[in-house]
Amino acid sequence: MKNFHRFFKASIATLLLGLSCFTVPANTLENIRQVSHEENNFDDVFSKEKFLSAHETIEEYVVKTPLVALPRISAKTGKMVYLKDESRQRGSSFKTRGVTYEVFKTIEEVIVHNPKLLEEGLQIVTQTDGNHGVALILAVTSAIEKFSALYPEKAQAIHKIEPVIFTYTKVLPVKRSLMEKAMAEYRVCVGDASKGAILDSYQDYGDARGGREKFIQTQSGRAIYMEHGGIKTMQGHASAALEILDQLQQYRIGENLKVCLLLPIGAGGPIGLSAAMKAFRQNATAVMVQTERWGAFVRSLESGKMEENDSSLSPFTVSIMENGVEKKIVYEDGISVDGPESEETLLMAKKYLDGAIFADPKRALNQAAPLLLADIIEFYVNQEPVVGGTTAILADALLTNLSQRAIKEADVIILFGTEGSIDPAIVKHTRKLFKESDFSK
Repeated sequence: MKNFHRFFKASIATLLLGLSCFTVPANTLENIRQVSHEENNFDDVFSKEKFLSAHETIEEYVVKTPLVALPRISAKTGKMVYLKDESRQRGSSFKTRGVTYEVFKTIEEVIVHNPKLLEEGLQIVTQTDGNHGVALILAVTSAIEKFSALYPEKAQAIHKIEPVIFTYTKVLPVKRSLMEKAMAEYRVCVGDASKGAILDSYQDYGDARGGREKFIQTQSGRAIYMEHGGIKTMQGHASAALEILDQLQQYRIGENLKVCLLLPIGAGGPIGLSAAMKAFRQNATAVMVQTERWGAFVRSLESGKMEENDSSLSPFTVSIMENGVEKKIVYEDGISVDGPESEETLLMAKKYLDGAIFADPKRALNQAAPLLLADIIEFYVNQEPVVGGTTAILADALLTNLSQRAIKEADVIILFGTEGSIDPAIVKHTRKLFKESDFSK
């Protein structure tokens, strides 16, 4: 590991000379419209104090995930490139950070300011393609344990809190399995096998979202929605940025070097990382990455209004034979949501992001994923390395957009590998591509 870091530090000056061979991609969005400081001042909620407080609140409930040096990708780009590997997070996804903080703050506010709601039976609700649901159930269980100890006189009412998850019929089996496992742990915690619900009769994410909205309207104030891209969520996700800042110091990355985050964004949650990095490090930038099929957020930034995904485009699916049966898996699964959480989220993106680019999921699978695996396999000597679609899409975005302004000006690039519960078939297929590539030699 140390040799890798010395390698791309020693060679960085020479490698920078190679940048001139890359052209500006047509799909790069160089100019996100500026929003005036007076119109949208989020500095009070995205302050150093808020980020530190959020980090302290959830620190014992999340894993400090590794920042992995990527020497081969560094050599190809002329940058020092690292992966913040959230596949190693509790619940297998970065979602655990923001959701845990949002759930903790929401439940504590109810305990302090509306204890009657606890007696009635508080419901913590969201829609999900899997990862958000896993994180929410885990967070509710942790919150019940935490606040029952802090408020023993209200422990019985606190144990009435229920997670209610809206998802769709064809959600990935591995994600469904993790939601069921988390729900089983929750039911043991509250001592009631009838509590909590995973409602999976919906056709897709958008349909599940509609089901969640209707459900909340019928619950007379008992149900509270946990956002995917709200302020509390972003404050919680920012804990990853504080870890990155500490890890950059360990890698001896000086404050004089420019750092650019590449963030896969669906509803908006990872924007919190950009806000936190900029609060603590003046020369930090961040670029959003999406694919054309799930590019509603990028298009929203272009137009300045809420846009939808282009449903005329088909998701990129990977066809894999499993026990003699063809299995089709959506490779973009980790960012396959229907757009920005809200208009407020869109405003935050305009303030805290420095660009937005598209990546090609097919190229990500066939080229970027084997290259990534070649890099991280050196780090995870005693563990099985995994590369999912989201992380590979980030790597593809970097490799094909080196002339994007924020990327071009950066000395250090950090891929925020949000991941989630990666289908085992994708893990196996990526390893096969790696073994067939020159990178395995």
